[in-house]
Amino acid sequence: MARPQRTIIAYDAAKMPQAAAGLARQGYKPGGICKALGITLATYKRWCEIHEDFAAATQESAIFADATVENALYRRAIGYDYVEIKRVKDEHGKVIREEQAKKHVSPDTSAAITWLTNRQRDRWKNRTALEHTGPGDGPMIVTTFADLARRALLDMDVPALTHQQDQVIEAEEEDDPPRDE
Repeated sequence: MARPQRTIIAYDAAKMPQAAAGLARQGYKPGGICKALGITLATYKRWCEIHEDFAAATQESAIFADATVENALYRRAIGYDYVEIKRVKDEHGKVIREEQAKKHVSPDTSAAITWLTNRQRDRWKNRTALEHTGPGDGPMIVTTFADLARRALLDMDVPALTHQQDQVIEAEEEDDPPRDE
């Protein structure tokens, strides 16, 4: 069975940088930009190497998108004020006046934690560190099951164990009924 043929997209200096920049500004990563433009990731990388305007447009737009989100997260973390405009309408739906009200959005703890754990990783870690120590804050002593079994055998009276096994074998032989051969 023959492989499906790919459509080759030619680079258009007037359209491609703007299209890629618009997608990057919306938060698309290179894979998403490729899918939207109908090109492969290899083509995207090649265009970034060959066409400086394409590379610059996507990089600048991605930086802009990240900065926009960063600013929104920062504002949410510290809280902010805004003016709410309420339009009062008559019975026919015509706006008769606008009322303005100053509103306040309280700081969001989750946004603050997210901001601090990403910006000051050393001071605001979002994970718990566990440290294990042995007796007297020394190193831990790890004992495997094989070590425990070896110690138990060394501590046991081996001849007594052998003698007990012999008695069990003799008792089993006595209980067997005689066989007719």
